[in-house]
Amino acid sequence: MIRIIHSLFCCLIACNLNAQLTSDSSVLLNIIKENKSLDRIFSNEDYKVQIRYTEVNGGELKSPVALGYETFFYPASIVKIPVAILTLVKMNELGITLTDRLILRDSLGCGNDSYVKKCNRDSISFYTLLTEMLVVSDNEAYSALYHFLTPEYISVNLEKRGFNSSRIFKSFATCSQLELCTNPFIILDSSGFQKYSASSVCWDISRERIYCEGYSREKVLGTKHEKDGKIIEGPYDFNFGIELDLIDLDEMFKRLIYPEHYNQEDQWGVSSEQRTLLMSWLSMFPRELNSPHYRNSNSYPDHKFKFSMSAGSVPHSDITIYSKLGLSYGFTTEVCYVQLKDQDKGFFLMVSMYTNKNGVLNDGKYEYEEIARPFISELVTLLVKEL
Repeated sequence: MIRIIHSLFCCLIACNLNAQLTSDSSVLLNIIKENKSLDRIFSNEDYKVQIRYTEVNGGELKSPVALGYETFFYPASIVKIPVAILTLVKMNELGITLTDRLILRDSLGCGNDSYVKKCNRDSISFYTLLTEMLVVSDNEAYSALYHFLTPEYISVNLEKRGFNSSRIFKSFATCSQLELCTNPFIILDSSGFQKYSASSVCWDISRERIYCEGYSREKVLGTKHEKDGKIIEGPYDFNFGIELDLIDLDEMFKRLIYPEHYNQEDQWGVSSEQRTLLMSWLSMFPRELNSPHYRNSNSYPDHKFKFSMSAGSVPHSDITIYSKLGLSYGFTTEVCYVQLKDQDKGFFLMVSMYTNKNGVLNDGKYEYEEIARPFISELVTLLVKEL
């Protein structure tokens, strides 16, 4: 046991870890060091584990505890949380309702235009786009809403709320890592009346400024990467795309769940009804959507988009999990708020890790199910027992 504690101490302190080893960290740290399967992964620098944990009791948020490597991670679908919130903010500004429909015009001729076809073919409402983006992590819905928002609007509104380390410069259907131009669109109400229109917009910001302010060698990873269906030599460059700082993510989520803890200018600016709706989407399972397609338990089991649940488990009757999962390029990130039902008691947990044993980026060969899911689900299970 002495050797294990010493090893953890060295890993936490000497290996440039951000460790707040206060009394508040004892629950989280003890769970990790007393569980061999968790400790084996957490202590292995190859997995680049980062954790933020905040206990909630009686609606009061204790000081967050941070353990793990301070390093770059690719957030993937986690970006859908701020995009969903800001979509509602912009809808409020424009007088757009959830039943209104977004129709995109494809004038860019760049990348995958499936998100354009999805909106136009199915005449999808904002309600459906937001629901599918959050509940089943639909990438086409995200790309459509990215073009509705524009990168400038996203950046201005994140910076206004103090999220200066987060950058959202691309959709998930682009041929460029830096996507500053967006599709024109119109918005129709349920009767087909045009309520709003917008031309194609290119953000008038210096690319040199973006490069100078945001470039980091830390974001260039791997030994090989896939491009155009072929594996080529050389690392993959994550610069100038999507970056969300873990501290920012923590704050974004807390401001949604507990807005009353923040000054009005730091809150998201959504209504209480919209906040309730966002939280319901973050807690839903695919089978709860109004579509037979998502009721196939083999294709869409409850745990599919929640690593905070173990495979094959059933939802815990005493807790509600509000969460979003991001998986891409070997990176796994899950942000969640685990709450005892009918009580203001629970915890916030942010976990990010990297599982890419072969070092090849974008080849689809990662250890999500073998390493990432067991780590997160076991950690959540043990933390729930402490409530």
